[in-house]
Amino acid sequence: MLNRILRLSIAALTATVAALATPAYAAVWNSDYDPPEFIGMAAFNVPDACLAAADNLYLVGTLPGCSVITVLSNVTTMPVVIDFAPALPSTDVNSYVVIGGQFVGVNTGIIGGVDVGDINYWFQFVATFTPGGIESPPSVHNLVNLFSNCESSGDSGRVSCGAPIATATQGVTFTRVPEPASLALILGALAAGWLARRRTIAA
Repeated sequence: MLNRILRLSIAALTATVAALATPAYAAVWNSDYDPPEFIGMAAFNVPDACLAAADNLYLVGTLPGCSVITVLSNVTTMPVVIDFAPALPSTDVNSYVVIGGQFVGVNTGIIGGVDVGDINYWFQFVATFTPGGIESPPSVHNLVNLFSNCESSGDSGRVSCGAPIATATQGVTFTRVPEPASLALILGALAAGWLARRRTIAA
């Protein structure tokens, strides 16, 4: 049983390494949201230069080397599955939040739309940064808004929507995805452990 688990783990890590190796992004950050309203996961390509700053909210393009942040993917379930792949990648990212050198929040435009049945869906990330005080550290509050049946002006690119049909108000987090080199080390360690166990059993 253990051998099977190790083989499955190695196979999964191998696939992850291959997926992240092409193309090579500066860094990929996953955002998970799992509040009562709806769940989902998005991925962002964030140049490391964007994080070379003090704790604050920054406009994209403010820091040298941080001219664009890209939304790579977003899949939301509420309760139907909405895969926003047809509308992505998108560089409609206005600003972002850095705390402790980490990417912890982002403000996007309203991105979409994707048809599921008769409904056309759009999404938006919203981050509110609060500076730290003498006794409190800086913080960020993240939201994910979900819209339906918005209207987009082809000339100006402006998107007009009503109120969100749902908002994820908690549990919105950002985590840096291990780079291929780090994943390869984990893969190698798992493989070495599996081979060592086989040799011990054989002996």
